[in-house]
Amino acid sequence: MIKKVLLVSFDVFPDVYPGALRTINLAKAFCDAGYECKIGAAEIRLNNKYMPTGFKLSISRNDIYSVSEYLGYKGSKYKRAIRNLILGGIRLSKWTEKEISKGNVGAVIVSAKNSFLPSILKRKLRKSSVPLIFDVVEWPEPNQYLLGTFGPWHLQGEYNFRHVFPKANGVITISSYLYEHFRELNENVIKIPPLIDIKDEKWNMDISNCESKELTQFVFFGNIGRKDDIIMPIIAIDILSRKKEKIKLKIIGSDQYGIIKKFLSDNRYKKNIEYIGILPHNKTIENLLCSEYSIIFRPDRRYSRAGFPTKFVESLAAGVPVISNITSDIGDYLVDKENGFVIPEYSLRALCIKLEESCTVDFYSRIRMKHNAKKTAEYKFDYRNYIDTVKSFLSKYL
Repeated sequence: MIKKVLLVSFDVFPDVYPGALRTINLAKAFCDAGYECKIGAAEIRLNNKYMPTGFKLSISRNDIYSVSEYLGYKGSKYKRAIRNLILGGIRLSKWTEKEISKGNVGAVIVSAKNSFLPSILKRKLRKSSVPLIFDVVEWPEPNQYLLGTFGPWHLQGEYNFRHVFPKANGVITISSYLYEHFRELNENVIKIPPLIDIKDEKWNMDISNCESKELTQFVFFGNIGRKDDIIMPIIAIDILSRKKEKIKLKIIGSDQYGIIKKFLSDNRYKKNIEYIGILPHNKTIENLLCSEYSIIFRPDRRYSRAGFPTKFVESLAAGVPVISNITSDIGDYLVDKENGFVIPEYSLRALCIKLEESCTVDFYSRIRMKHNAKKTAEYKFDYRNYIDTVKSFLSKYL
């Protein structure tokens, strides 16, 4: 009989947050390794509409259980966050217990860094023979949590990192930094980077409606100001535009800190900066496909060493070369002038030099870089490359 793998996540499915995309592609790897998969999630939203539990997503090939259908969708951002922190963990743990009671569950894999869910499941599965595995994808700084250092999310997150994750049956990590950290605390640790499905049609969407290529278009997408530095790229684009470089920077994402609004209040920046705001994932990919380069620029901090930007992998999958400084494991995949440009240090000067260099690339070299970017994604980040890895990892428990 085929064993079931339960993947439990506090993300919004199918593609509102990067964590949801990771869980879906992990599920695909487990499915192709011969397991049946079920996903328990915080919410399911398609085109900004909430979907009922049991809704079947063709991209994941699994029924997805949604907590928010039971807890409701009303309330402010903060009220819902607090409710999901406490009640969401309880509800998902009950769903997990119910699935286990049906029998034939081979493993429970949880991605929920700052909730009570890991602690609850660790306690409830203590006497169970079902292995509990945590998928750890980041280690945020205190100021990146809602309410900061003394908020419940940071306190619970740090407790999980220090007392819950190390004592699990196994740990899946997204980066070498996290792998080395947990390898000293747990004997069953593997590293799996961000995953994509290279055969997904979104990487080959029709881009015939793209704007004129008389200028070099860069794109930044993500949660503005939370992890990435957007200020220096904006200043760098302004500096280069005054050198008569024909360039444009498209910015996609939530401006929750008002950084973009402040810059665009100055007419000096409006000519070369276009802020689009929040877009559905498929529209973000569409804008990415229409760009020459994607920019990722992060300071060297614990969070940037521990995490691994999904946008890096998505850019490569779209055939868009990446301009980035080296944080996390990016240096293992980004090759200067081959599939992007490596910014040698975290400074405005270094960023300007590389952006200017990227504008001088001739047509054929740019096509070669796009091809190399796509191949990097196919050979390094497609979930099919990790089918044997997850099969071997779970074979220890089954």
